[in-house]
Amino acid sequence: MENKLHDMEARARRNNLIFHGLGKEKEQENWKDAEALVRKLISEKLETDDSTIKIERAHRIHNSNGPGPVIVKFLDFNDKENILRARGHLKKTNIFINEDYTARVRQTRKKLSPF
Repeated sequence: MENKLHDMEARARRNNLIFHGLGKEKEQENWKDAEALVRKLISEKLETDDSTIKIERAHRIHNSNGPGPVIVKFLDFNDKENILRARGHLKKTNIFINEDYTARVRQTRKKLSPF
């Protein structure tokens, strides 16, 4: 049962990316503000046409250590993959894009990182 639950959670996160370093969080920031930040990054820094990318939702993950990252769920898996491929344009910036892994996967990857 636990494995099935993990599998369902992993599938639910499949089209998600987490954007770190997008700047200060507004006082009453809503999902449209978060989406606008991501679209601006995609068009300006990743040099990708953001008009074709379909975002289901985007919101901040609240963080006590400063502005939280923005989690984005894309409607199309290919959009997510294209953004991951383009993240090389972010070298020498303080902006990072990561996949949204489950806690179980993050722990496993952490153990494997020395290898």
